[in-house]
Amino acid sequence: MSELIEGAYYRWHFKDEWLEKSNPYWCKTCIGIVKADGNLYDIFWHSDGYRVPLDKTDIEFISHADDIDSISERDSKDYDDKDIVYMRNPNAFSFGPYFLRKGSIKSKTKILDALRHELADAEYDLKSITRKRDNLLTKIKEQEQ
Repeated sequence: MSELIEGAYYRWHFKDEWLEKSNPYWCKTCIGIVKADGNLYDIFWHSDGYRVPLDKTDIEFISHADDIDSISERDSKDYDDKDIVYMRNPNAFSFGPYFLRKGSIKSKTKILDALRHELADAEYDLKSITRKRDNLLTKIKEQEQ
């Protein structure tokens, strides 16, 4: 394995032989960040609470913390998928799972697709409301006779 990069995020999971332990993932996100001491720490506790044992895990580089900024889920939909780093985890409510790669620009294609979808939904709703209005007007006329 290559050397870990300080400030980088990695996804990690236990190697197969460790999965037989009871609840090996309890209070862990399976996402870690490398601290100044060179160790990988799971981000669940937002501290140096759980040092990931590298000899018992497989890891995959996600991104360096300096290369991404937190973004809302709503705003993330305006960017290409390649520009979004999604770090969903059990503790995501306090550590937002969506991050934008720095230097990314909004995707006109994704924005237009979303607007067209929203317009189609609005047109459907309008037709439905118009049908309902017409039905109510018919019933009123029937009652007035």
